[in-house]
Amino acid sequence: MANSPPEQNWKIDASEHERQGFATCTDKGVIVWRGSLTELADGAMPDFDVIYCHDKDVDRVWQAVAKGQLERR
Repeated sequence: MANSPPEQNWKIDASEHERQGFATCTDKGVIVWRGSLTELADGAMPDFDVIYCHDKDVDRVWQAVAKGQLERR
């Protein structure tokens, strides 16, 4: 599992069992979004506490989240 920095209130939970190229975002255990990493990077940034993704997609998830947080400002 790849955790976010301590100042963040969310984390990334990566697994080889997740579908590569896709992510699932949850908030308090409820799925709030599921889709491709491209859609996530293009602004489909929900409020979430965990993003589930494939092990090989962690860097892409970090990039998508960083982009989404910058666009929210």
